[in-house]
Amino acid sequence: MPPPFGTRDTVKEIEQPLTPTDARQGAKGKPVLKVLLAGIVLALLGWGGAEWWGAKTAPPAEQTATPPAGPAEPAKPSEAPAPANTP
Repeated sequence: MPPPFGTRDTVKEIEQPLTPTDARQGAKGKPVLKVLLAGIVLALLGWGGAEWWGAKTAPPAEQTATPPAGPAEPAKPSEAPAPANTP
């Protein structure tokens, strides 16, 4: 059964304002730095793994080259059209 109204047990203490240091939600310092550094290390490991896997699964260079656009043999000078003589 709750205590009767107005008794000392029902009156809450007045809360004192907190200092800026006490009002912080987390501790300041090395734990945050450790988390950030661990995240960077994990990101670099993931990136390195993706680069390694991409290099291992890439097709050979011979398969990725495109053939030349022109004819396979150069034109012979005797078969080339004569230049036009225009002044």
